Amino acid sequence: MITLKDYIGNIQKEITNARVQADLETLLIAKEYANNPLLKHFSVPNIRMKDVELNIPVAIDRVNATPVNKLTLEGANNVYIKSFQKAYTYFNATNPEIPREINLQVEEKTRALAERFIAEINNPRARIDIPGLIESYAIRYAETTFPFVEKTTRLEPYQNYIVPVIKNDFEKDETSIEDIPVIVETLRLKEINDRENMITIKMNIRDDAMEWSTETNEDGSTSQVLIYE
Repeated sequence: MITLKDYIGNIQKEITNARVQADLETLLIAKEYANNPLLKHFSVPNIRMKDVELNIPVAIDRVNATPVNKLTLEGANNVYIKSFQKAYTYFNATNPEIPREINLQVEEKTRALAERFIAEINNPRARIDIPGLIESYAIRYAETTFPFVEKTTRLEPYQNYIVPVIKNDFEKDETSIEDIPVIVETLRLKEINDRENMITIKMNIRDDAMEWSTETNEDGSTSQVLIYE
């Protein structure tokens, strides 16, 4: 899964790398011209990209459009713990305070489940249905923690309560535009039928080169700084 900010950042990085490669090639050509008795009278060819406009089609990956800022180990751990606290209070209205020994056991089980959940989320080789994975682990969490509330309720009502709480806590925050997951592969873009998912990134890139400049400090020392040409 790649986010919009990562994709745009990679494009800018590759354009910068292309400029570096072009300058290195220009340097080699300049040396060749200087050493050639005939070519040294000609100007050295050098292509500069002053302004570049790119129009790049991408699609919003709605399957994975879940707030990525929540999908961290600590974030997942907190969501699970808070969901249990809410559920315990709900089913133990007359005595809502969780005993310390239960808290410790729940935190241990929560941490282990959160680690497995985040490991699946961050698996680079898997194409993951994140909302489906959230629900799957929410059900698993309900089954794992049910023994701590079984004296006051049954599994089905406990699961029906805690699973929506977990899903809501993961999904309630809106994803910022730069964190939206996008589809960029040509083959996958061709398979998209819903054109509402398609967007076009319009990038205008201007060549603002930088050069080293020597500045004199108040104490008389000098330092090298990068400034725009």
